[in-house]
Parts: sequence; C-alpha cells; structure tokens
Amino acid sequence: ANYFISIGGTGARVARSIINLCLVGAVPVNEFTVLFVDADENNKDVNNCFDAIKRYNRIREAVHIPENDFMRTEIKLYNTRFSTNADGQQTAHILSPVREDYDTLYKLARSDREALDLLSVLFTKKEQELTVDQGFHAHPAIGTIFFSDGFQFNGSEKFQDFVKYVADSVQTDNKTANVMVCGSLFGGTGASGIPAYQKM
Repeated sequence: ANYFISIGGTGARVARSIINLCLVGAVPVNEFTVLFVDADENNKDVNNCFDAIKRYNRIREAVHIPENDFMRTEIKLYNTRFSTNADGQQTAHILSPVREDYDTLYKLARSDREALDLLSVLFTKKEQELTVDQGFHAHPAIGTIFFSDGFQFNGSEKFQDFVKYVADSVQTDNKTANVMVCGSLFGGTGASGIPAYQKM
C-alpha cells in the first residue's frame, strides 16, 4: 500500500507533478492514496491538484489501460468530500488543523488563563489575533500550535483515523505501507505540519 501525504501548497504541487509522472507510466506502483492537509480549503494549489486527479481518473476509466503501460497507477483520495457553489465550482473539504470556531491563537487558548499568559510572552497581540483559516502566512511557530492541538477533519475525524486506516489496510492486505510526506520547510503550513506529523 502506498500513501502520499500532501501538507500545504508545496505538497499539492509535488503531488501534481507525481500525477504527471503517472500519466507516462513513470511511477512504478499500481495504486496510491493521497491525503491532503491544509488550513485553507480554497488553496489554489490543492484545488488544481484535485482537478488534475479527477481528469486523470476520468481518462484512465475511459481508456483501457493494460498493465505495465502508461497511466497504470490508480490514484485514490482519502476521505475527501466536495461541495458545489452556485457557480458550479467545487470545493474540497480536506484535513485541517484549524477548526471553524478556533481560527486564531487567542480563540484556541482563551479558556486557559495560563495558556493566554504564555501566548502573551511568545507572540505579539497581532500574531495572537491573526486569522489562520486561510493558512499560516509564513508563521510556522503559530501553525505548530494548531497542528499539535490535533488534525481535525470537519470537526470530527482526526489524523489518527488516517493512521488507523493505513494500519488496518496493512493488516488486511498483509503488505508493507509506504508513506511519503511532502511539504515546504520554508512556508507556513508545511513548516509547521511536518514536525508535528513526525510525533503523530
């Protein structure tokens, strides 16, 4: 079993490059599952990658692809829901470290006096009130706190559910799980998410 965890915009761009490699048969696996992690559901890179995966799968289904030929790799999405707006545009609902009701550091810690005192030492008032539902704006120190609070998916599913999904598939198929994690170490989401992922 093969899994690709895309964290932030850079992870999505790398995932899109892998899809292009799949088109020409340069990825030597029969299938892999992609998990997207981003604070911003409207991230252009993530949505462009979703579009590329949908186009790839449509073409793959329409054309008979013999084994060991181009487009032999099946690309799956892990537990991703889509909603469509009035203009017909689809938005993917993905795993996010930011919950709707806690989109600033202050909101995350407001019920804990000691946590608020600590935040006041570590962050400016502007940073504490920075809205992060569209990303961490190159502030990995802020993002790390949200990631350590636990990956949330629509307020219910957590990253640990994905870990269990991988473990169950390995046990069922009796195969090794190959997991690749990708994100930038110089931005906001990737730089804060990859260290947190290592502790999960």
